[in-house]
Amino acid sequence: DFAGGTLTGNGEFGLPFVNNGATVAPGRNIGVLQFPSFTQTTGTLSVEVGRGISGTNTDLIRVTGNASVAGKLKVRLLPGVGTNDQYVVLTTTARTGTFNPIEQPANGVVEAAYSTTNVVLNLKELFQGSAPTITAEPIDLTLNTGGSGSFHAAVTGSDPITFRWQKNGADI
Repeated sequence: DFAGGTLTGNGEFGLPFVNNGATVAPGRNIGVLQFPSFTQTTGTLSVEVGRGISGTNTDLIRVTGNASVAGKLKVRLLPGVGTNDQYVVLTTTARTGTFNPIEQPANGVVEAAYSTTNVVLNLKELFQGSAPTITAEPIDLTLNTGGSGSFHAAVTGSDPITFRWQKNGADI
């Protein structure tokens, strides 16, 4: 019975899982957590969808028995998503309940579809021009006169994204 904190990563658990206020976030940029049963009464299931690793393109909760869902479903869209894409985020032998609320991603609108064995996210709208977010900042670099160096940065957001390097307001 998890009442706080975050469970993240990939793996298989041998005991039933009950979420009463924690955050469950499979993987780090796509992962799978497997349980014999899964119950979320409160708390958050946080999933990322959009690019595949080892044949999957979404975080996944795999339940070999029954699943009962409630609480929040938080969605983050990764690069590679497209309008009308579908992502299975929970699969089970028998599902009851629905997530409420669904925390929408900053760059799109998703809708959940519930069957007796799955929870599927449908990407209804993808916002173009969503603001970029710097995910890795360049590191300071000091060089001798005439020396050369390179800067590296990482950013997420909608294309096109361009970088412009400056020193004291002037392009370098």
